[in-house]
Amino acid sequence: MRDQVVAVLATPGASIVELGAAADVFPRERYDVRFCAVVPGPVRLAAGFSIDAAHGLDVLAAAGTVIVPGGVDRPADPPPPVTHALRAAAGRGARVVAAGSGILVLAAAGLLTGRRASLPRELAPDLRTRFPHVLVDVSAPVTVDGGIHTCAGGAATVELCRDLVRHDAGRGADELAAVLEWATARLSEPIGLADLARVAHVSPRTLARRFEAALGTTPMQWLLAQRIRRAVHLLETTCEPIERIARMTGFGSTSNFRLQFARATGASPQSYRRAAREPNGAGAARRAG
Repeated sequence: MRDQVVAVLATPGASIVELGAAADVFPRERYDVRFCAVVPGPVRLAAGFSIDAAHGLDVLAAAGTVIVPGGVDRPADPPPPVTHALRAAAGRGARVVAAGSGILVLAAAGLLTGRRASLPRELAPDLRTRFPHVLVDVSAPVTVDGGIHTCAGGAATVELCRDLVRHDAGRGADELAAVLEWATARLSEPIGLADLARVAHVSPRTLARRFEAALGTTPMQWLLAQRIRRAVHLLETTCEPIERIARMTGFGSTSNFRLQFARATGASPQSYRRAAREPNGAGAARRAG
């Protein structure tokens, strides 16, 4: 069915983290993820990666969900075929998602005029200059306005995609509400799968099945993502030492925190904090990819 198709726009220099969010988060048994390009075929991504975008923009225009990843460079205005496909998808009522610098692509296509958009601080001056009718929000990691979903990129892309999967799952996510709330309130504590299953009053195997069906991830992967989100918030808004943030977010040791944070965001905690506090967010470490 068309609504189950997730079309990901693959462009040169796109972030592998943000492209991978669609490939990894949307369960294959419920969604048909298709990578689309202006000319179908191999596309060179950031950091030397490549992907085979087997589909054209006709698939993107007809998809139920469209994802426009960001990349290492700030894109110029998209070519007319991309603009037309994005407008066609939005005009049909498709769910349109843009991450990081991909937000500039949506703005150039006219899909963000008069709408709020979340984006990295380093892109805000460029967006305000080129597209003054877009309402820029650098404080919220994710914004939804009129069916357009925007996020700052990197780890926020993964979380946004998981939110979409959870929304689509409906009742299944409601069944997990109690355990999600319990775990979120105890991120500083050691939490294992058995702990989560006990709170949910089910076996670990049953809990794992419910997480996969409702959120498209495992319980421990979800927990790791919440710890990363909490760490990002603390790095951006407090002066707490890295060692203390490691404890506050349940990573325990500083070395484990650095390892997990770098895997999730592509930056060390220290470089992320520096980049987030530079004028205009000048440091590139603010976003993964």
